Amino acid sequence: MRRPGVEIASPQHFVSLFPRTGGFVATFYDEELQAPVTGGGWGMVEVYVDITTPPVWQGSTVSAVDLDLDVVRSRVGRTWVDDEDEFAEHRVRYAYPADLVRAASASCDAVLADVAARHGPYDGVCGPSWITRLCAQPVA
Repeated sequence: MRRPGVEIASPQHFVSLFPRTGGFVATFYDEELQAPVTGGGWGMVEVYVDITTPPVWQGSTVSAVDLDLDVVRSRVGRTWVDDEDEFAEHRVRYAYPADLVRAASASCDAVLADVAARHGPYDGVCGPSWITRLCAQPVA
């Protein structure tokens, strides 16, 4: 995965959901590590949802602004919001408009409730089924 200034090479398969509506990007991770890992938490996260501006599609490119808040569910079922401190700091530093703060907070609350309750697509079925389908496809 690449974004300006960051390139992430995950040692496990994953699939990301960029919704047509809503301010988030959800990533679902495979249980199996595809490469050896030293000293990290890879493999411990099942679902990682970035709270963002609503994703915008232009052809095959999607873009969204990451608003720091993240909803995470570990493989042992613990669900939490991460980086609330960064969101608070950045909303002041970058003078986030009040409507953006409200939208991000509402999106975070809704996603947190859905992830914790395992509502679709966070049900533990959707992500693995897409990973299985995509891994079965021949690489072009």
